[in-house]
Amino acid sequence: MTDTEIYIDGHATARFRDMNEALGDQRLALIGKHRHADGDLYSVTLLAAQVEEDFFCHIIALHMLL
Repeated sequence: MTDTEIYIDGHATARFRDMNEALGDQRLALIGKHRHADGDLYSVTLLAAQVEEDFFCHIIALHMLL
């Protein structure tokens, strides 16, 4: 990898972690405020919105090879 690729990969990973943490915090706040919310549409949607960093980086790497 070039230095630029390493930098961009690290930056993207950090942003995904930030986003996942914020979504997790929102989900926990929702569940904390409404006990019955665990497993409902909104909490499941917040859980599903989290991005797996490894999967995203794998997809980007595949497209870069094309």
